[in-house]
Amino acid sequence: MKVNKKISILLIIFIIIALLIFIVIKINKNSLSNNEDLSMVEQYLNDKYNMNLKIENYDYYDNGDLGINAGKHYVFKFKSVQGFDVYANLDYMPLEKENLKYLRLNITNLEKANELKKYIEENSGLSCKVTECRLIESENNYYTFKVELDSNTNYWIMGSIYNTTDNVENISVSNSLNKKYNLKDMENSQLNLLLNKIKNN
Repeated sequence: MKVNKKISILLIIFIIIALLIFIVIKINKNSLSNNEDLSMVEQYLNDKYNMNLKIENYDYYDNGDLGINAGKHYVFKFKSVQGFDVYANLDYMPLEKENLKYLRLNITNLEKANELKKYIEENSGLSCKVTECRLIESENNYYTFKVELDSNTNYWIMGSIYNTTDNVENISVSNSLNKKYNLKDMENSQLNLLLNKIKNN
């Protein structure tokens, strides 16, 4: 009887150890292989955009092979730079050197982001948080931007900057901002006119 009890206890211990090993292997498969992967991401983005980014943490999830969100997804969060929250996404593909060109960094030009922040604050009279100021490489390079006003994530303006903040197209505003400042029919107007209406309301 005592022998059977010892065997049962040993069997339970063995099962627990096996489960722990399985869990550790599963976690490791779902995480970045090592610090070289993080360094590779930092190095690529720093070289491409002439920035000094340091990864603070990252999220990873794998949605398998089926559905519109299938594939591997990464979000890299960097230490804030000049007061800006900076992060990068890599969606639908594994983290490999040849896929780094698909990394999407939310702010790719700090000078342009600072210029945009200053312009919007001066012309709207409200505080501004730049959440995106990202270079779009095309025939005519431009920056796509998104800003939040008055420390409210529901009050946002989006658009495209061509050369300078005086040349902004494709402007859209959130419904909340539209209702608060009566911005009906102001979408796709000049940015300075939109901001002036906000300032005078």
